[in-house]
Amino acid sequence: MRNLFPTKSKKFGDRLNALMTRENLSSLDLAAKLLGYSEKPKSNAREYEECRKKERTIKNHLKLNALDNLNSSESLSTIYLIEYCNFFHCSADYLLGFIDFPTNKNQSVYEITGLSDIATNTLSSWYEYQKNMKRDYQEQIYFPIEILNILLSDSNTEWLLRGIQDLLKSNYKIPAYHNGEWEVANINEKYSKCSTPKYIVPDSDYDVIKGHDGFRDLYLLTLVQDKTKTWDNTQIALDDDFFEAVAMKTIEKYLRKIRDNYLEEKESDSSETT
Repeated sequence: MRNLFPTKSKKFGDRLNALMTRENLSSLDLAAKLLGYSEKPKSNAREYEECRKKERTIKNHLKLNALDNLNSSESLSTIYLIEYCNFFHCSADYLLGFIDFPTNKNQSVYEITGLSDIATNTLSSWYEYQKNMKRDYQEQIYFPIEILNILLSDSNTEWLLRGIQDLLKSNYKIPAYHNGEWEVANINEKYSKCSTPKYIVPDSDYDVIKGHDGFRDLYLLTLVQDKTKTWDNTQIALDDDFFEAVAMKTIEKYLRKIRDNYLEEKESDSSETT
């Protein structure tokens, strides 16, 4: 599911639409729910016209601008605002554009941690599940929140997350070689005219298989075992499998470090209590 929050637009209609998208509801679906029906009435039913009337109102609300910028032809009754808040379990502050998450709680968590609405709700559900388990069972297993506490208490977790980042979206896949020279580069507005090492990118048929798979180049990394015998070499294809394997080894490496630190700390605590 894509993150709909924080919602940057202050328009009431955009915020209502975000809530409807989260619940996978059309205007007619929402109209039926607000009227107390479990599903949309059939077109020949008496209740159908009632739903269509409410649907038209909802569609008008989806066109509303920010509530501090309404023109004379736009309106939103307090009754509808309360209905939306009760149905979506959201704060009126969200619909009115004062906060960018459906609830003040999630807004506060975001401001402190940067966690998305989905991430916050997931953590909250994990913790609720943990609190509802019997104590004797809790002592036999590790819950997700406990695992997160272990991970976030270890400085190696930053490197673990970098490995996960490389696994999810590695953008650095072209080999480059430092030729011993330096050049002046304009990196961005803050760092302009910086002296940086000059690199060359391989472009020969020996180092690059052009148009591999019909849509991209495949770079080859050449390795030698003796600097004086460069003719004795082998090549590694820098394909997606290669980068995935490197990322997985990084993840494994730092998971082991975190595990070893945790077990060492646990053993130390145990010896202090005996």
